[in-house]
Amino acid sequence: MVMNGQEESGVEMRNRLQGLMHKTESDVVAVGRLDASTRKLHWVELCGHRNERTSAIRQKATQGLSGMALRAGRPMVTKEALGDAERFNLGEAVMLTESLSVAAAIPLKQGSQYNWIILLGRRSGVAYTPELLRIGQQWGEELAKELVM
Repeated sequence: MVMNGQEESGVEMRNRLQGLMHKTESDVVAVGRLDASTRKLHWVELCGHRNERTSAIRQKATQGLSGMALRAGRPMVTKEALGDAERFNLGEAVMLTESLSVAAAIPLKQGSQYNWIILLGRRSGVAYTPELLRIGQQWGEELAKELVM
């Protein structure tokens, strides 16, 4: 991942994601990038994932909780634990592959565009509090200043 014009190693980014995972009490944290040419969201960094297929996911920019957050330009959260059918209907592929019951998608703005997203997820079914979402949002804002498209 390119940050401030320099390639950050995967280890450094994973350490940062582990810190966010700990601070937000999440089981999975993912950073996704919107590819403008294909209009697909690609998960470029993951932490806490159990399924190797998760990193290969490419989803439509309008799909799932992430798509809603990118379109609205604000975080989107599942308010309660979702069952299998509800997760399938939501269309957030990472929630399905990682068996996440609750999730929060936080869009990151660069210039005038939302091109990046942070997905926080829990398998436990415990909803995110406003305070934990604020932590994720602040972390994302700092990250967005460093990311290079």
